[in-house]
Amino acid sequence: MTQTLSFSDIEPCMHVHSHNSGVFTHRSSGHQSWGTLQEKFFANQHYAFKEYRLDMQRQHRVQYDEALLPRCMSICLALQGAVQVEFKDSGFAASLNSLQHHSMYAHEREYDLIIDRAIHGIHVAVDLDYYINLLGDDDRWMAALREKLVKKEHVMQGDASVSKEMLVAIQTIGNNPLKGNLGKLLTEAKILELIALQIGQFTTETKK
Repeated sequence: MTQTLSFSDIEPCMHVHSHNSGVFTHRSSGHQSWGTLQEKFFANQHYAFKEYRLDMQRQHRVQYDEALLPRCMSICLALQGAVQVEFKDSGFAASLNSLQHHSMYAHEREYDLIIDRAIHGIHVAVDLDYYINLLGDDDRWMAALREKLVKKEHVMQGDASVSKEMLVAIQTIGNNPLKGNLGKLLTEAKILELIALQIGQFTTETKK
């Protein structure tokens, strides 16, 4: 049976841990009645990157309310496990299985994640205006996507397979050999590479 849990109940369990790289913020919940959550977080003015591992005792529906979500394009990758998202107002829904990714935009803030016991995933929230400016007008698919986002229409692109190049970028982010400002620079470069690889993959697939 699926149990329902609000992220507002998970949040007080999260504790920040210091890390000598100076690049990521690390948080973990410790062992709770519902399971464990570990997060690695990096953000600048244009995007926020989060890698997370959520292990639960059984299938859960986790409820979220994020005020900034209508101002972001969401890039989601499932490295291991399955997850489904459902937006409350519109009923807009999407799902991912292991080694799949998609990008989506919904002009609403409340949604549920349905997690089948365990998920290791990545979420990149990109400022909507910044993302729109990354899209060129010379490609028909990008121009159409840009128009939808300007109008704040619901968008879901995917589900696509995570490419080898994406995995390499993710591994570099996770095993960054640099620290301090240089570590941040490399992390930002690889996050942008991940965004570019996804847009490039979708552009190529629409032309087939």
